[in-house]
Amino acid sequence: MTYSSGKLTKNLLSHMPVEIKSKIILHNKSKEGSYTVYLQFILRGKITRLNLNLKSSKTDFNLVQQKFKSSYPNFQNSNFYLSSMKNLFNDIVLRYHLAKRPITSEAIKNDFLDPDSSVSFHAYFKSQLAKRHKQNRIVASTVKQHEVTLKHLRAFKSHLTFGDINIDLVYGFERHLISKGNGRGAISTRMKNLQVYFIQAVEDGLLQQTPIGKGRYKIPGYNTRIIANTLKERNKLVKYFFSETISTTHRHVLQGYLLSCYTGLRFSDLSRVSHSDITQNKVLSLKPVKTIRYNKTVDIPLIPLVFKIIESKGMLCRKIIQNQPTNRVLKEIGLSLKIETQMTTHVGRHTFGSLFIQSGGNVVTLQKLMGHSSIKETMGYVHLHETYITEEMENFGAME
Repeated sequence: MTYSSGKLTKNLLSHMPVEIKSKIILHNKSKEGSYTVYLQFILRGKITRLNLNLKSSKTDFNLVQQKFKSSYPNFQNSNFYLSSMKNLFNDIVLRYHLAKRPITSEAIKNDFLDPDSSVSFHAYFKSQLAKRHKQNRIVASTVKQHEVTLKHLRAFKSHLTFGDINIDLVYGFERHLISKGNGRGAISTRMKNLQVYFIQAVEDGLLQQTPIGKGRYKIPGYNTRIIANTLKERNKLVKYFFSETISTTHRHVLQGYLLSCYTGLRFSDLSRVSHSDITQNKVLSLKPVKTIRYNKTVDIPLIPLVFKIIESKGMLCRKIIQNQPTNRVLKEIGLSLKIETQMTTHVGRHTFGSLFIQSGGNVVTLQKLMGHSSIKETMGYVHLHETYITEEMENFGAME
């Protein structure tokens, strides 16, 4: 098997698991009479054309030799560019062959348009992140979280190829995160983000195996403390919401927060739900953004108070402002009402779970209402309730 001057020889092509034919062509005639220059290849009978961003007339191009004639402006540099593009295409096909990876037209096209993504893990991470977001597999807040992980990874290692990825690299990244003041929770999040793209790279044939997992690097576990409003605090918020003294901004933000307190909706879903999502039986039925890729539907029966909080028609809440500005307004509300619990956009959801269990609700029912895939996640609200009971008993004992 030989490989010379960036071209696949007949000997190499004969050993290919599938036949791939490629050539430079002129296609798509413009009104001015010029054609677009493409690199065309045929794989399993499917024709794919890769735009080389050049224009030419038929008189300036030699279709047999697949290069520009001397009459074409700057023909020498243009022919060198064509040669480079053919070499890039052949290199991509060769990498798939040597790695014994399944080859598709789409895979070749993606690697051709973004050649760094098949060599640089940073480029691959970035392109896959954009793809996942475009396909609505992740929400904007998750995109930002993954972007932060990529930023940390670049700071740790400015150039990272797939060949550099191993268990030592992951442990090195962990030490880097610790040196920058990241705790167990932040490190766990960063490693979980990283694992998503390691697994995808394995599926794409770019990695043999992910260095994170059983028998390899273990993502550190951590206990997330659930923060929730008490019943007294929630009732105080409701009273303030319906008061005449509440400002427009406070009412706007509190509307979404209270809807979350009474339904368990995540912040990412508040701006999506409308009256069309409410059934005749007064059940809010939706597919949460976080789990939309699983096509999971969550049904939440609505109590009468909710219909007094939401808008009378259209969207259930007025336009939801972004996460951080919302948190600032919630902090203002908490200070003005002397509420001890530090409220953020996610505390409303926790408040729903906490008060549901405190009111005698069943943990399995709560799991369904909150759309948890595992009962272990829902059990956190049961443990929180037990903590409240212990504290109340301690306070009761202190009265003696």
